[in-house]
Amino acid sequence: MNKPNGAGDINQKNGNEVYINHGLTGSRDSLDIDRSNSSQILHDSYESHREIQGSSDFILVEESGDYGMEQKDSFLNSTMYQLRRRCRSICTKKTVYKRVPILNWLPRYNGHDALGDLVAGVTVGLTVIPQSLAYANVAGLPPQYGLYGSFLGCFIYVIFGSCKDTPMGPSAIISLLTYQTVARLDEPLKHAILLCFLSGVIELIMGIFGLGFLIDFVSGPVSSGFTSAVALIIITSQIKDILGIPAKGSQFLEMWKSLVGHLHETSAWDAALGVTCIALLLFLRLLASYTIGPKDEELQSTKYRILNKFIWLFGTSRNALLVILSGLLGYSFRKKSPFKLVGYIPEGMPNIQPPPFSYIKYDNTTVTFVDMISNLGSGILVLPLISLMEDIAICKAFSTGKSVDATQELIAIGISNIGNSFVQAFPGTGSLSRSAVNNASGVRTPMGGIYTGTLVILALLFLTPYFSYIPRCTLAAIIIAAVIFMVEVKVVKPMWRTKKSDLIPGLGTFIACLLLQLEIGILCGIGINILFILYHAARPKISVEKLISRHGIRYLMLTPDRCLIFPSVDYVRNLVTKYSQRTGNVATPVVIDCSHIYGADFTAATVIETLTKDFASRGQPLFFYNLKPSVYAVFEGVASTDFVVYYTQEARGVPTVPGHWLFGNIKKILDLEKPPAYVIGDICQKSSENDGILGIYIFFKPFLLIKDPAIMKQILIKDFNYFSNRSFTIRSFQDEIGNTNLFSLKNPQWKYLRTKLSPIFSSAKVKKLFHLMVEVANSMNKYLDDEFSNSTKTKTIMIKDVTLKYTTDVISSVAFGIQVNSFNPKTLQFYEEAQKGLKMTFFRGIQLIISFFFPKLSPYLNARMLGTSTNFFRKVFWNSMDNREITKNKREDLIDSLIELKNDKQDKDFKFEGDALLSQSAIFFIAGRESTVSTICFTLYELAKHPEIQRRTREEINEKLKEHGMTYEGVQSMKYLHQVVSEILRLYPPAPIIDRVAVADYKIPGTDIVIEKGTSVFIVLTALHCDPKYHPDPLRFNPDRFSDENKENIKQCTYMPFGEGPRICIGARIGQLQSIIGLITIIKSYEISLNSKCKGDLDIRNIFLSPVNDFSLNLTKI
Repeated sequence: MNKPNGAGDINQKNGNEVYINHGLTGSRDSLDIDRSNSSQILHDSYESHREIQGSSDFILVEESGDYGMEQKDSFLNSTMYQLRRRCRSICTKKTVYKRVPILNWLPRYNGHDALGDLVAGVTVGLTVIPQSLAYANVAGLPPQYGLYGSFLGCFIYVIFGSCKDTPMGPSAIISLLTYQTVARLDEPLKHAILLCFLSGVIELIMGIFGLGFLIDFVSGPVSSGFTSAVALIIITSQIKDILGIPAKGSQFLEMWKSLVGHLHETSAWDAALGVTCIALLLFLRLLASYTIGPKDEELQSTKYRILNKFIWLFGTSRNALLVILSGLLGYSFRKKSPFKLVGYIPEGMPNIQPPPFSYIKYDNTTVTFVDMISNLGSGILVLPLISLMEDIAICKAFSTGKSVDATQELIAIGISNIGNSFVQAFPGTGSLSRSAVNNASGVRTPMGGIYTGTLVILALLFLTPYFSYIPRCTLAAIIIAAVIFMVEVKVVKPMWRTKKSDLIPGLGTFIACLLLQLEIGILCGIGINILFILYHAARPKISVEKLISRHGIRYLMLTPDRCLIFPSVDYVRNLVTKYSQRTGNVATPVVIDCSHIYGADFTAATVIETLTKDFASRGQPLFFYNLKPSVYAVFEGVASTDFVVYYTQEARGVPTVPGHWLFGNIKKILDLEKPPAYVIGDICQKSSENDGILGIYIFFKPFLLIKDPAIMKQILIKDFNYFSNRSFTIRSFQDEIGNTNLFSLKNPQWKYLRTKLSPIFSSAKVKKLFHLMVEVANSMNKYLDDEFSNSTKTKTIMIKDVTLKYTTDVISSVAFGIQVNSFNPKTLQFYEEAQKGLKMTFFRGIQLIISFFFPKLSPYLNARMLGTSTNFFRKVFWNSMDNREITKNKREDLIDSLIELKNDKQDKDFKFEGDALLSQSAIFFIAGRESTVSTICFTLYELAKHPEIQRRTREEINEKLKEHGMTYEGVQSMKYLHQVVSEILRLYPPAPIIDRVAVADYKIPGTDIVIEKGTSVFIVLTALHCDPKYHPDPLRFNPDRFSDENKENIKQCTYMPFGEGPRICIGARIGQLQSIIGLITIIKSYEISLNSKCKGDLDIRNIFLSPVNDFSLNLTKI
């Protein structure tokens, strides 16, 4: 076979062709394809140059290996194991708190919450009562059954609901679905009550088995089409009451046919009153949003605020006001009313009884439970899904960025509907109109449902005789005025602008729902969406580039844009074959760029095998570039060609360190040989001195290590807006404490929170905390004195344990506003809870490492910032907050500052409330505790190794204490001690890796390197601080390098133990001050020396630099 420069070799092995493609030549220099000026083209023309670089541009060589997996357990054993595991996970305290949300917020419920909930609950109650009467009419049931479904569900949702804004009860969509399901049946009322029970059971089962994800199959266009169609059907169903005619029908076309047939029977009185009511309701709705005076509430006078509040309340209560007025009008006519009235409504509460599981018909035949289920048909399954879809849409609308737990909402709605069925109600869920009123009324917790439900009960007990005078046209007007805004016309224009094809499932759903049953209509929409998804999967786009290398070698680059799975592989194969044959020269290499192929299946592997053989048979080289390890493993299992995949960023001009084919460059971290920072630091130190930026892989994900301080300055300071977010965030769907602090938040929330918190950590504020730290230091000093009370002059002290207690007490005083003496065995609870909650277990270490290197997986790890002690700290924090607000005492600590932020005007994107407040104290506690313990321990360790430096430090401490006493000014005057601490932070930076992620493509100034959006960059301080270019003799402990005459030689961004730029550690001042106070307390009274056990070992499981738990030193009383 003729091989051009760059062709692959063909060898024989066991009678089978094995293609060992040694790059496009076998060395980088011989091909050197330039991709720096490439541009995508779709057809034939040689245009630009593109370079593929790697260890040898692209390598496919034979390598042995078997990655098959053996099935170790039988199917039955595996199933039983999963069931046992599931049961163990359910029967935990954490699961109980997660599935009964009231346990989380009730312990910190206070007077402010109660007042907000009372106002919101009563306001919503005034909306619920007339709405529930009207929704019963939509469901084709007597009006009292709407009230029956509006109180017990509210009480149950308070316990199990996860969204404070959602009052449980009848809704327009569910009422219409109920009508379409039971209207044509015998005994529709009995079937509606049973439907409520069965819907609740199915919703509860779906919640228990975590099936909330099913609503993900309902896309936005389908949801919009469904909602709009339902709105039109509901409006149509109410026109008969507006006109006062006896029209029938459950389908859209049936209703209009009946309306037209009875149009001559229109009642002028009902029509006039109905239209007037609609106009009045729409006017009052508009009035509720009207503001008199300045638009900004802060600029309004008290008079304007009161007036606007009255106008808002008047407009919000429009349904209740209209019912009262029209009821008075109906009452004034008594029995000669020209209007069709609601009629008799039974007084009092409904009987509590099981739902009807069977009944006897008029002809004395029994309709069994199975018969009733058969009668209800698909409505049993469709109605729970629509309930969840409506409820989740409401929760998301008012979640202010928080995640919504669909599984918990299923459980809450399910139990509510089961309970409602025992008080003879039809199915219900959340209602958007009620939720909007609830939110606007300032509801604080789900407790507002108690007041709403109570108001409905009062109406049932005392007002039902008067409801009989309400004209039916008034209730119909209330429904029409509410649902008319559910017709989502506004989404059509943006949908047309963004993706016109999305209109097809939306319009298809809309038409199908109008012409067919609602459940069939929404299934049609979902089916259309699935067809789009399947087509999209079966027809991937392939960009085609005909390129020329620097050495003149022409080659064809093909780039599929998605995974290779069975519907698409033959299509891809045909395209690859077609474009390769168009080159006109079988010697032209073909390169398939697999950068976007993140998955493949067996069919794809067999097709790739065939494709490779096709190319080999005609002598045309075929290469796969940037193949992911997971995809490689699939191809390896079938294809006769063996692959070695080399992952490289050198195509971007970034030198890359070769690593393990699966683990990348972090195998030593997984082997627990060294702390993660030292493993990555070693990579930096072993690389070329000229490399300012270095590429590594962690598994198959690329990361960039920044070594050049000039580039660090650009990233951290000058071009901070490109790197404003951290890549390392420990976020969890269940942990609001871990999600709402400066470490986890991203812009713009991070910037807002930083702006609000910065004044708390100013020098003036820190100075006011000095006396609190000294009080704790005195307790530590007394503890050490007691240890030496038996006349022992030298003693081995577990120094990490002592500093942990000291730091715990300092931060509990500053951040939680309480005095804790962890040195007293009788008051160890806070310390023990902190140890338990923050213990670096093996599992927690794995969580931290995964969160660090794979932040997108973090929410699924169920990690909690405060671990198993979350509820303990929550209780302590809120007790302290409530006590401080009641007593009005001031300590100038973090609690005082958080109370001010809580009571200040809130931002729409971030609110200082609930766990978001606790989060600020928690992150201060965790970060300050870890860094202070490390600083004190390693300082004492180095002083023990260097007696002369220890002596000099002690002399300065004693001199300054004699001159100034233990004062803030005296501590600040101890320059040499500050130099010692600075040197410790150089050698042992507590947070040894600064991480950022590019929020947009960023070109490094003065280079052609582009850091792509989403790329994580690391600055490894263990390498930077020990680089001899910036710190001569870097491994020597030399505090004098930070003296006044020497520290000017330290260049910017070569020493930054607390970070640099806008994201510099906000608590650095407090952390250093408490470290120095602790060191003064120990050094002035004790001589520190090493013992045989202490070797300065680090905790290799921790991503932070932390001493091992049994870190000890010898102290000798001076």
